[in-house]
Amino acid sequence: MATVLQPQPFVLPSALVGCGSAVMVGAIVGSEVWLGLDSIVNCGAVRCGAVLDHHAQVEDFGHLGVSACMASGTRLGRGV
Repeated sequence: MATVLQPQPFVLPSALVGCGSAVMVGAIVGSEVWLGLDSIVNCGAVRCGAVLDHHAQVEDFGHLGVSACMASGTRLGRGV
């Protein structure tokens, strides 16, 4: 599976994006964030997409929904 980064997400270089993942328009992926395989960080309803603060983790097949936010150090479980 291809990894898809839409044209306008903000992904810091220290973030790890797993194979097959999609980071959509307007999403913000902070420092040392970890995205598992085939995960989704969705877009936003108004300019700002989903936000992952530093050291957040999205496990394999996780989906952070439209305009959702995760605080630093939090974890979204596998398939959630």
